Parts: sequence; C-alpha cells; structure tokens
Amino acid sequence: MGEPHAGEDRGDDYLGTLPDCLLHKVMSFLPARQAVQTCVLSRRWRDLWRSMPCIDIDDDDFVGGASTATTGQLSRKVRWRQLMDFASNLLEFHDVHVIDFKPPFLERFRLHLAHSWTAPYIRAWKGTRLVECCILGGFRHRPAAADIAVGVGVPLFRLPWLPSVSTSRLKRLHLSGLVLDGCFGECICSSCPVLEAMELKSCSCEFNKIESATLKSLAIHGCRSCFLEGTTLAIKTPRLTSLLLRITVYYELRVRLVDRMNYLIEASIREKSYEPINFDNDLCKSLGALASVRNLKLSWSRSMDSPHGEFPNFPTFQKLTTLHLYKCNMCLNLNILLSFLQKAPSLERVILQNCKFPVAPRKRKRSTKVDRHKIPPECKGLITSESRASKHIEITYQDDDFCNLIKLFSCNWRKLEEYTITLTKV
Repeated sequence: MGEPHAGEDRGDDYLGTLPDCLLHKVMSFLPARQAVQTCVLSRRWRDLWRSMPCIDIDDDDFVGGASTATTGQLSRKVRWRQLMDFASNLLEFHDVHVIDFKPPFLERFRLHLAHSWTAPYIRAWKGTRLVECCILGGFRHRPAAADIAVGVGVPLFRLPWLPSVSTSRLKRLHLSGLVLDGCFGECICSSCPVLEAMELKSCSCEFNKIESATLKSLAIHGCRSCFLEGTTLAIKTPRLTSLLLRITVYYELRVRLVDRMNYLIEASIREKSYEPINFDNDLCKSLGALASVRNLKLSWSRSMDSPHGEFPNFPTFQKLTTLHLYKCNMCLNLNILLSFLQKAPSLERVILQNCKFPVAPRKRKRSTKVDRHKIPPECKGLITSESRASKHIEITYQDDDFCNLIKLFSCNWRKLEEYTITLTKV
C-alpha cells in the first residue's frame, strides 16, 4: 500500500494544512463562540483561537434556537452568566503572540450586547462591572477597529475610561447606546493619534467637542444631550472627507461645524425639530464649513425662517456637483432653492425627493399627475420626461432659466411632494 496522505495524518483535516494567517482570516468571519469551538477539531486547531486577530462577541449567540435546544431551555440568568464567563475567559486567555511572538494586538474588537434580554442585567451594578471588564479587556489588546453596542432604548451604560495606550492603534471606532462622559472628546483629541473613522449612534453626550487632525469619516445619528439645558457639540476636523449628521433637536443636541473642511467629498445633514430654521444664523454657518463639498444631501422637516423675497446668505460652493434635497419643506420661500442654484457654479444635478412645494387652493379633486394646463407655456419646455409609475420628473435648465424654475415650482401641482424631481444643468 502507498504512503498515507498528509491529510490522513491529521484526520482528513485538509483545512488544517493551511498556514496560520489563512486560518485566522477564515476565523475572522466567525462569531467568537464558533471560532473558539474550532479547538475540538484537531490538535492543529487547539490553540488557534488564542491567536486570532479578530474577536466578535454578540449576545445573539446566546439566545438559543432550534440548533441549540438545550441552551434555549436555560433561563436568562444562566445565559447571561454563560455570556459573561465566555467573554471574560476569552479576553483573559487570548494572546496573539502565543504562536509567532507578534505583539498582542487585535485588528478588530466587536462587543454587541444590544439584545433586549440582556438589558436588565446590564443595568444591575454587578452586570455593569462585568461589561466594563469586557470592554477594558478588549481594549487591552489595542485594537485597530472597535465596535461597541450596549443596551437598548435610552442609553444608561457609561463607557469606561480608556487608557491612552489602549487606543493608540485605533483607526475605526463605532459606539452605540452608550453614555459618553465629558472626557470622551479629550480622549479622541489626545489619545487616538491615528483615528480615521468614527460613528456615534444613539449615544448620550456629556462632552461638547470633537477635535481630530486625522479623522476622515464622521457619522452622528440619533444622539442626545445628557443635560436639560442642551449641548452644542463643536466639530473641528479639518481633514474630513465624509460627514453624516442625523440630529433631532428635540433631544437638545446641536452641532456646530467650526472650521472649513477643505477635503470634504460628501456630506449628509438631516435635522428634525419643531422650531423654525433661521437660515442666516443656523444653517448658513454650518454650510460655510461645507463650502468645499462635492456631494451634498440636506433634509429638514421644519419651516424656513427667511423673509419672503430675500435670499439666504449661502456660501459659494465651488466644487459642488450634486445636491440632494430630501423631504425638505420648500413652502415658505423657493428662493432657498434658487440660492443653491446660483451659489454652485459647478453644479450638475439637483435631486428633489419628497419635498413640499407651495400649492394653490384647489376647488376639485385632480389626479396625482402633474397638471400641465396649470404650467405657464414658457416653463413647459423645462420638463424633459415624466413617469407616473415611478413618480419621477426630469427637468433640464440653463443659467437664464432660474425665474422659470421658480414659476414652475409655484404652479398648482397636485401632490408634487410624492415625486422625485431631478434637475440637470445643460
């Protein structure tokens, strides 16, 4: 008989013949619990989990289901204890240098405790301490990317203080459902020297400044202030290329862009409030920092505080090529739209999606199709195509068509806000 293959010596573990770097790449796509379970495959896999560069701990893996009937019968308290014991042991015994003597650094650390069944235990004092130990244990390995989500509903868990050495390699940071204290802004400024991307979602903010010379991508949505008097969050990130803001002023958190962002490529700002916007004092100041943006998306649900017939004092957008207005209330003054068109010499396309336009009083019910009989003859030529099925209207215009554009949008269009309107400059 011939000599046995190498795979037969390993119990037909052909995957185990791959080098550690490839096996770690495979394990990086697995949740931490499944990655650790590979240790029972063979002796080759016994210690690989201790050197995997990515750790993903998720409470969904401890919910139970059809595939884990025994776990599904356990009480929530037992499952919580299993989750915390697993996370603590994994982070305590994980050591990247056990095989190749590389520094004990992680490429990615993810901790998601956002399932509803874990919320009561996180709120308890002992549970809070356990979660803090898990977060600090993950950052002890100085991850290059961190994704932390804790709790549901109103944020109650406070992010623990992170030593500067634990964030020295951090390039990407995603935080969700956390209370961020007043030192968080200072940590970003002084303890994250290579941070490039940050996302804050549904967090309560006690800090009032985000300042970073390296940050390139920033997303803030659904965050709130911890104080009744509100918080103004100043953003000073001169090298930013991507900005996303989803702000609800009802939560008393306002954002102020301090300096002009000369490298900005895309920006999206969506604001909800019951108070009117003062363009000269509020939005214009923020838009001044975005004057170099190429793609801009704006959305506001409240009315405009701009005197009729006057133009907002917008900055000049020299590089702006695409403007997207989504669910904007244009009823009070269409000069706002005209100001954008006049202040962007490189503008190629404007998209008006589900915006509200002034509508004249109606005496009888009409169809949802644009009523061309109400459109002045000089404006009909601007409409190049119209689709009732997709509710899309395309309009082409030239520099001398501004007056006709305003007249066109002022016509008695029935339910015009249900259409997506694309303006293309020719």
